[in-house]
Order: sequence, then structure tokens, then C-alpha cells
Amino acid sequence: MTEISPPIPNGREACNVEELKHMFKKAGRYCKAYLIQDLRRFDQWAPNHQNARFRRELLDGEIVEIQNKLTDDHYLFLQEDYTVTDSIFLNDHVIFDKITSQWIEYCQFVLKFEPPQADVTNN
Repeated sequence: MTEISPPIPNGREACNVEELKHMFKKAGRYCKAYLIQDLRRFDQWAPNHQNARFRRELLDGEIVEIQNKLTDDHYLFLQEDYTVTDSIFLNDHVIFDKITSQWIEYCQFVLKFEPPQADVTNN
């Protein structure tokens, strides 16, 4: 996995290790974007709307954070572990994590999701 390192917060010269751990996001080896309308066709689709990302917008001269609306034309990311996120990063803004054999079959056969197999020869 690849870790993305953010700048040190607020221009501070140092911060504790626990603060830094929470700032790093882990990128998986593979994810694929799908329209929500395609994910909703799964009969057990139960999204967690509260985990949707926030975006910044200028409103009446002030920058405000507004939570994304999960509409049919919004893209979400199906991760290599079959969770669905509102981010390209693993375990970041998890929208769906009820991984069952039916969900995996739906992803493989209906969505044609095929994450690459792990390379076991190069550990």
C-alpha cells in the first residue's frame, strides 16, 4: 500500500506520532469508480450516507463545508476488499461495508469488478 503524507499541520515544526497516524491515508492496490445508480441495483445496498465526504464551497462570501449528496450521478469507489468509499483511499469515507458472498458475486458478475491478484512471488 502507498501512504500519502500531508504537510505538518498549521506550520508547526513538530507534532506527536499519534497525530500523524490519523493524518495518513492508505491507498490500496486497486479501486474502480462506479455510479451510485449501478451500486443501488444490488438488492441489499444499504449506504451509510453520514460517511460521505465534505467539499468546500464559497457561499455568501464565506468558505463553507457541505457534505456530498449521494445521488445517482455521484461516483463512489469499489475497493479491492469490496468495501465502497467516497474516496480513492481504503477505509476513508466508507459508504458500504456489508461484504457478503452475494455482494462479491454482484461485483464480479454484474459490475465486472476484477481486482488484480496479489503477486505472491514478490513478497
